[in-house]
Order: sequence, then structure tokens, then C-alpha cells
Amino acid sequence: MPHPIYSGYDESGPGRVVERANVYVNCGAPERFGTVTEPRTFYAYTLDAPATVPALVAAGAGVGRT
Repeated sequence: MPHPIYSGYDESGPGRVVERANVYVNCGAPERFGTVTEPRTFYAYTLDAPATVPALVAAGAGVGRT
């Protein structure tokens, strides 16, 4: 896809987009606008490595999986 992250569709103004450690394959560069509050400000979490996300989603997706 030419724009993996795009802000400002139709008549809406540009939003705020910040991305971190994403993996983009066979696509254009993402657009980035503004700043956002760091999520750790609100809750603790552990960030998974982007390359492991497809397997993590597949392992937990579907009926009877958690």
C-alpha cells in the first residue's frame, strides 16, 4: 500500500499519529503528525517485537483461544 498511515481523509483535518518500531514491507513511508501522550503514563505494558506479532495473533485468534 502506498500510505500505511495517512491522516486527513476527506474533509477531516489532520489527526495526530505517532508510530514506534513498526515493520513496513513493500509499502510507502508512513505519515507522522504531532505528538501523543506516552501510553506508559496511564498503564504498564510490555511491547512485543514487531516481527513476532503475526504469530502471536494467530496463536490467540479463534474460538476457544485466549
